[in-house]
Amino acid sequence: MFFPKNENAVQVEEFTKQLLDELEKLLPEGKDDDIPGNKKIKVAYSRLWAINGDEQYKGLQSRFFHIITNALESLTPQQLLEAVSFDPDSNKLVELDLDQLEGLYCNFLKTNSEGYLDYEHLSAEIFVSEKKKEGFGTSAFQPQPFLARSCLYCLSTTGFQSEFYSYAARNWVSHYNKAGDKRAEISETAADVFRTGPNTFHTWFPIYWAAAERPTTTHPNLTALMAASYLGLEMVVEILIEEEPNINEKTEDGWTALHWAFKNDRTVSVMEKLLNGGVDCAAQDDNGQTALHLAVNLGRKDVLPLLAAHQQGVCLEVKDVLGLTALHLAVRMAEWRHDKGEELVEVLLDHGASRNALNLLGRTPEEEATLHRRESEVRLLHDGDASPTTSLDQQRLKETSWNFLRAGISQSMWDPDSIDIRMNMALYT
Repeated sequence: MFFPKNENAVQVEEFTKQLLDELEKLLPEGKDDDIPGNKKIKVAYSRLWAINGDEQYKGLQSRFFHIITNALESLTPQQLLEAVSFDPDSNKLVELDLDQLEGLYCNFLKTNSEGYLDYEHLSAEIFVSEKKKEGFGTSAFQPQPFLARSCLYCLSTTGFQSEFYSYAARNWVSHYNKAGDKRAEISETAADVFRTGPNTFHTWFPIYWAAAERPTTTHPNLTALMAASYLGLEMVVEILIEEEPNINEKTEDGWTALHWAFKNDRTVSVMEKLLNGGVDCAAQDDNGQTALHLAVNLGRKDVLPLLAAHQQGVCLEVKDVLGLTALHLAVRMAEWRHDKGEELVEVLLDHGASRNALNLLGRTPEEEATLHRRESEVRLLHDGDASPTTSLDQQRLKETSWNFLRAGISQSMWDPDSIDIRMNMALYT
């Protein structure tokens, strides 16, 4: 029950017989009663490991367990076969069948009721975990770059006929991001899955989107540059921006690649590539919001200086459909989006945002702060004077409220529950 079920698994007969003879010494015949049970198990697994990975398959066995222990989802034998068979040196698949694969993992892994590989026993999992700490005997092998390249090869050459395809579509970005310094070597290959035509990009990307976003969220028709920006692939963005025919193209909601860059944790580096490549910082979505507006909405102080300083602050005075500049938003959003209002106001003022811009109600940012009792923001907007000099005309407020009805505000794409709806309500109060 411990040994390979097929005749191809073990290739060196003499080596195998020697290991079997040694393994027999551990069988319960009273010869080794003084050996602790857990040590017996470890020694037995070590022998089984050596049997599975004889001299011919030692390297492949190491690669196999590197992959199975670094995969982000459970894999079927067929999926694992496709992943292991990839040869990064030739960028091709090597010949390997399921029987040979089973010879590498039998005694340690089994196929569960759902068809995925799982550990035979907790003791096997513990043994494999300890082997992983030792690098499975080949510490030079780097599983994350390998998995990234294996996934990318699958996406660019196979299609739905590959069982590994769905896993590759969902997880290649994560493996790529964990590849460290190797990302630079893989970036050109990664760019290929965006540029090899719509049949490739528009096949794998919807699979990724369905796994990463809410299931009910409609998949947008993104360009390659938008998708790379959304995924936070700054090196790929740098490659694609040279090839994109229209770098300022928008989705149906009016978002450019710069707007989509907010959807990942590498926003600043991606935006630097986009802005240096000529993407329009002042481009507005259907709600009239620039990337700077979104940065304020989300309390993203980290990207404010980059956007506010670009092209001498061209987007600082851009107004959305409510007539709000980024400074207006920084004052108003502090109440019910985040507690960073004062910091955001300070950054915008430091970069030259106008204190006198009027929204559709004819209010300046200081008047908004005064109305809503934002004392810290009032102090900043009034050059350090804690006593505001403005007085709000309530009759003027009523007369100009109709401006918002005429503006025809649409529901925000970013937060369907509320950014625009709550802003409308709050500005009437």
